[in-house]
Amino acid sequence: MKTLFTEKQISSRIKQIAKQINVDYKNKELVLVCILKGSLIFFSDLLKQITLPVSFECIKASSYKGCKSEGVVIFCNQELSFINGKHLLIVDDIIDTGLTLDSLVKNISSVYSPLSIKTCVLFSKKIKRDIQADYKAFDIENEFVVGYGLDYNERYRNLPCIKIYNQEHNVTR
Repeated sequence: MKTLFTEKQISSRIKQIAKQINVDYKNKELVLVCILKGSLIFFSDLLKQITLPVSFECIKASSYKGCKSEGVVIFCNQELSFINGKHLLIVDDIIDTGLTLDSLVKNISSVYSPLSIKTCVLFSKKIKRDIQADYKAFDIENEFVVGYGLDYNERYRNLPCIKIYNQEHNVTR
């Protein structure tokens, strides 16, 4: 099994991102939104490193089924009126096509009135897309990865590191 990033590498990079967020949002009201389920572990570790007073909410959103994006974002449209007049940071596990984050940003912008909306991801795939993450831990090639919250059919989320998932052979490498 090929490990792409170790637990130590991930932890170190999360501390760097949190440090930048602490600087960027100093003296501002910040709300973090965790996109479930994949970003839960990343979100939790990031949240512990942010020293600002923040509030947060978790929402479920996805465009994936198995290893491929279905092209349609499914998300639970919950009440987020508490973000009006505050700065919003959407935290997701990975930006691939950008469909999920782009849809969420557009939906939230059309329904609510946050002062700003930025995005933070653990991984950004090196592919062309319209939306880019404002904060990212790592750039990765266009491979399917599992671990640290990311899954294949709900498996491998509990791995403490990131591994490359081999789609043809249904095994991690």
